Formats: sequence, C-alpha cells, structure tokens
Amino acid sequence: MSSSTSLPSDTADAEAAKAQGKKRRSAAKAEARAKFRATRKQARAAKRGQPAAPETGASGEEQQAVGAEQSTGLAGLRDRVVELWLRRIRPVLDVVSPVGWAVLAATAVCWFLGLTLHVTELNVIAFTLTVPLVIAALFVLGRASYKVTLDLQTHRVVVGTRAVGRVEVINPTPRDILPSRIELAVGSATAQFMVPRLAAGAEHEELFAVPTKRRAVLVVGPVRSVRDDPLSLMRRQVTWAKEQELFVHPRTVRLDEAASGFLRDLEGTPLGPLQL
Repeated sequence: MSSSTSLPSDTADAEAAKAQGKKRRSAAKAEARAKFRATRKQARAAKRGQPAAPETGASGEEQQAVGAEQSTGLAGLRDRVVELWLRRIRPVLDVVSPVGWAVLAATAVCWFLGLTLHVTELNVIAFTLTVPLVIAALFVLGRASYKVTLDLQTHRVVVGTRAVGRVEVINPTPRDILPSRIELAVGSATAQFMVPRLAAGAEHEELFAVPTKRRAVLVVGPVRSVRDDPLSLMRRQVTWAKEQELFVHPRTVRLDEAASGFLRDLEGTPLGPLQL
C-alpha cells in the first residue's frame, strides 16, 4: 500500500475521537490548574488582608465563592481564638500577680536544672517555691456570687463637707460564701471592707464617708470583691458595681450689702460723705 492511499473511514473517525478526547483532557487539566492557582492566590491574599486579583482561567462567580468561603472560615477561626483568649485564657493569667510570675519562673528554672543536672539543692529550692504557689491557688479557687449595691446619699457636696454612702453586699445563692474583701475606689485612693461569711440570703452593709478638701469631680467605684493569698502571689477580683461621679462644689459666701452714701477704698476704710 502506497503512502498516498487514504485510510478507512472508521480509522479516521477513531483518530479524530482520540484527538478530541486529548483536547478535552488538556482543557480540563488547564482549568484545574487555573482553579488551584486562584485558590492559592485567594488564600495568600486573605492572610495578607488584601483582595486578590482575578485569574483568567476561572470564572468570576467561582472566585467569589472560593474567596467568600475562605474569608468566612478565617474570620470564624479568628473570632473563636479571640473569644477563647478573652473568656478562658486571659482571666486565668490575670489571677497571677507579677510577684507570682517571678516565683513561678524561678520554680520552673529550679525544677528544670535540678532534674537535668541532678542537683539536690535546686530540687529542694524548687519544692520550697512550689508549696506557696499551691497554697495561693487554693486561696483563689471557688466562685463568689454577690449582689452588690453602691449608694451615695448625694452626688453634689460643698468643699469641707463629707459625702456619705453605703455598700450593701447580699448573698443571692442557696449556699454559704466564704469571707472576702471588698475594695471601693475613691478617686486615686482605695477603701477596703472585710465581708464575713454570708449564709444563703444574708446581707452585709458598710457605711463610708468621703472627705472633700477642694473642688473636684471624684469617681467613686467600682466595687470589687478580692480574694488573694497572704503573700500576694495570686489575686482574683470581680467587679460588681460600676463607678459613680461625686461633684465637689466650691463654698459660696454671701457678700454684705454696701452702705449707701459712703465710699470705700481698697482697704475697706469708709470715707466721709460726698460733697459737691
């Protein structure tokens, strides 16, 4: 058979079908690569916080769908992490005071070096520092549910008079609450009250007086319950009542009426009547 002889019709159709199938597979692979590039670019842009430029291989609707899904997923994950930090982790870390963090760091270093280098003295020091940390943790354990009321007799006073108020603490729970300390911030100072053990439904009231020496606007409050250990390694405080403003006005003095028909000099000495 010569090279110029034409192929049978079925052979030619098979070759054409193979060519078309190859083109379709190539087009599908190219589209898949374009989608993958668009997805990766959208992810990088979402991490940088910038919108990604559209790719020519994928349609606009597909890119918008992928971008919205990724942005929603990242935003939801970020919100969950922030909520976990604010509601779970940060309150626990805030309980430890700066002195407590220093003791905790020294304890960890002594345990590590003592167990690694097999130094008995460091292990003894680490154990000695661990005991107050455990005791401090026992002091701040538990939850106190108070109902606290901050009441000022008046919100406006004159310089020299005292502003009287009261703090009422009620136990609204059906169980007893251990003794604690109440702190009341008054301006830059802080007043402390000891609250005894409260039975279910019991209440405790403390009266206080705020001295006023000069004109100012004092912020009374907030009211916080504080539980800490004797060494101040850990401190747990809960705010129950918000702050209130106390206005201290200057003292007003009524001036005497001047006598008619007389002149007064700067020293206040009366002069004789006017003569025309």
